Amino acid sequence: MGEDNKLNAEQPVVRRGYSGLMSIWLVPLIAVLIAGWLIIKSVNEEGPEISISLFSAKGLDAGKTPLKYKDVTIGIVDRIEFPEDDKGINVIVSVQRDAEKYLTDTARFWVVAPAIGLEGVSGLETLLSGAYLEIDPGRGGERKTEFLGLETAPVITSTTAGKEFLLRANRLGNVKRGTPIIYKGIRVGKLLGHQLADDSQSVELFAFIEAPYDQLVQEGTRFWDAGGVNVSLSTSGIELGAESIQALLSGSIEFETPAVLRDTWVADAGYEFRLYSNRKSMEDAKFTERVSYILYFDGSVSGLEVGSSVEFKGMKIGTVKEITLEFQRETGKYFLPVVIDIEPQRVRIIESTIPFIPFSKKGKSGEKSYRHWLIEDCVPG
Repeated sequence: MGEDNKLNAEQPVVRRGYSGLMSIWLVPLIAVLIAGWLIIKSVNEEGPEISISLFSAKGLDAGKTPLKYKDVTIGIVDRIEFPEDDKGINVIVSVQRDAEKYLTDTARFWVVAPAIGLEGVSGLETLLSGAYLEIDPGRGGERKTEFLGLETAPVITSTTAGKEFLLRANRLGNVKRGTPIIYKGIRVGKLLGHQLADDSQSVELFAFIEAPYDQLVQEGTRFWDAGGVNVSLSTSGIELGAESIQALLSGSIEFETPAVLRDTWVADAGYEFRLYSNRKSMEDAKFTERVSYILYFDGSVSGLEVGSSVEFKGMKIGTVKEITLEFQRETGKYFLPVVIDIEPQRVRIIESTIPFIPFSKKGKSGEKSYRHWLIEDCVPG
């Protein structure tokens, strides 16, 4: 019986040839093929390397820091190198192939990191994730692989629609790069920067108004510096005022189009405007006609200064433009010539045939007619 059981037991099957050998190496072969496919795919997707020159590499880590466009990662910092002139650092970034189209001479790069300024706090999202590189690809341009990074983020990007205008001022005032531009309390743009004019007699400021608010800027539009504190002296005393707390701290520029100029053309990009020092000087600018006179004083003019108002019965009709001192050698007398500009547009001329109707003689019908009366005849009734 024992021998019969041994004969009936299953005997091992021995297969000759290469079938057994293939089954052993099949799994490693598949793994190699997959690895090769991944390598080929990675090589095909890998784009060029670019070099970005920065002042500092603070917050950047090789192999970790991403390059982003519209919050999408399109590259990663591969390594950080020191240039031969030892000025700044070069950040070498590996860019994805599908983002290669953004690498032109119009592209701009900068580091996004937490920052606190008068306009608020920015880059808070990097507190946990860490700093990263941002790109503004610009529009058009030639292919490029070496770039000079920006020290600070740009005020606007190339994707922001709108128009840029030139503002000319006598002095810079309380404005700077990034100063907001306000229209009726709404932020509609920013100041891109400023420079001294070629003749060194004025300051040129570059203002950007975003669409669709750029259509509000007409050739008759007036801009003024709304930052700082406005001080005015009148018969009622000294008046202090400011447009807003933000305007007081960080400055702002406002604009509007006077009613008489609202039929002017919409201004083209690059149109030049004057930037007035404050709203009062902007409003005074509507009086374009001026007649100059010289007044001679032989007494003291203490308290009178350039810019003081020339008044008639308490109403401003002009401005003091110049104060000098003259001495006559022959007579030994001193004179103080004061040049004033009278603005005739401040005075409205009416026909003598229109009667002056006292307030007490107005009818009780309540009709709103255009009437004139002498103030000394007004008797409340």
